[in-house]
Amino acid sequence: MKIYVENISSEVTELEIKNLFSKFGFVELIHISKYFDKYGAMAIIEMPEDKKALEAIEKLNGTKLSGRQITVYSSVMEGVE
Repeated sequence: MKIYVENISSEVTELEIKNLFSKFGFVELIHISKYFDKYGAMAIIEMPEDKKALEAIEKLNGTKLSGRQITVYSSVMEGVE
């Protein structure tokens, strides 16, 4: 499952993101967009186990990473209860 993380600091590293998300399961891929504006940078994370990915989204959305409140979601979030 692809997970999108918005509003991250431009100083956040792939290792920091991997450490945060791997608490919930295996992280297959991380890509950080270094494009930075008032809404911060964005990361795309891939986790192969949907259940663990959904748990990570639920637990991490709205939390702080390097002093910024992050938004965490998936493109398949619609219709998920």
